Amino acid sequence: MKIPHSICFDMDGVIIDSEPAHFDAFRTVVKDVRGTVLTQPTYATYFAGKTDRQGFIDYFLSIDYSPTISLEELIEHKSRVYNLSSFTKVRTYSNTIAFLTTIPDDWQCALVTSSTRSEVDTILNHFNLRKYFSVIVTADDTQHSKPHPEGYLLTAKLLGIDPSHCTAIEDSPSGVQAAISANMRCVALTTTHSANDLQAATIVTSQLSAGLFTL
Repeated sequence: MKIPHSICFDMDGVIIDSEPAHFDAFRTVVKDVRGTVLTQPTYATYFAGKTDRQGFIDYFLSIDYSPTISLEELIEHKSRVYNLSSFTKVRTYSNTIAFLTTIPDDWQCALVTSSTRSEVDTILNHFNLRKYFSVIVTADDTQHSKPHPEGYLLTAKLLGIDPSHCTAIEDSPSGVQAAISANMRCVALTTTHSANDLQAATIVTSQLSAGLFTL
């Protein structure tokens, strides 16, 4: 029996360039909650590439600070700010969108992201991308953030295919580690990190093409 191609796309840094919008949203929340300014290096250390939940946990633990509102309220506040700004601050990566439009009908595509369901819905609806994905796994569907493989393992289960027959597309070291730990091939895009940072991936490239996914 022919094993179908299954491609698992990360969203942020692969399909969309959203870091400025995420950074601004986290900076707004930190400012509102603590009255301090979140710097880019601090954002990169504690928030980038993680779920919002894990980012807030790691950040506030690092400064030994307990917010007066709950973690769920922090996440909801951040998502509201992000969703409002995403229409002007988020853009798609044209090469990824072009690749999506050429994927054969018998290939399965999934979205595996650390963003919340609310943020994912906003992006997929705004850019008319939902039609490309038969399975969507968000931060709301998992207990563990990348680099933990939970998201990819759940996705493979929902696709009904062994993880070893899936290829993940990632842009960050934590995402690459998550895919490799799930026993998936991993194509890493150099959109947000250098090739050296992504060397654990199966393939590192600046452009997507069908030939990268030949099993």
